[in-house]
Amino acid sequence: MNLMSRRNALTSLLAATAVTGASLLSLAAARADTSGPNAPEKPRTSGLKSEMTPADREMNRKCINKTLTEAPTGKTWRWKNAKTGNGGTVTPTSPRKSENGQVCRDFNETVTLKDGRTENITGHACRNRDGSWNIA
Repeated sequence: MNLMSRRNALTSLLAATAVTGASLLSLAAARADTSGPNAPEKPRTSGLKSEMTPADREMNRKCINKTLTEAPTGKTWRWKNAKTGNGGTVTPTSPRKSENGQVCRDFNETVTLKDGRTENITGHACRNRDGSWNIA
């Protein structure tokens, strides 16, 4: 390999690395978490939640918020979208406890798709000032 082709190869490699890095940065910015009652649930890159519709995710978010706010420890609440057939459950597994001035709870969640596939998720959430829950 002569000097010129090595230089071209190195230049191409650096350009590809810069494009990949910029793409990753824009992806991270697009997935930035927002808080609040109307904020979308934190995106998950894998698992059955990625296959849910926006309406499913909204029902799931509302069930999580209501369950963590109102349900006693161990009480399971369910949601199901009649249009898609997808659903799930949320069960608080700890009483409300204070962490750094916020009320927090642990919970178990299941997501069941209409084809019967089920995923179990263990989560931890802390309540925001506006009453919504931030899932960690």
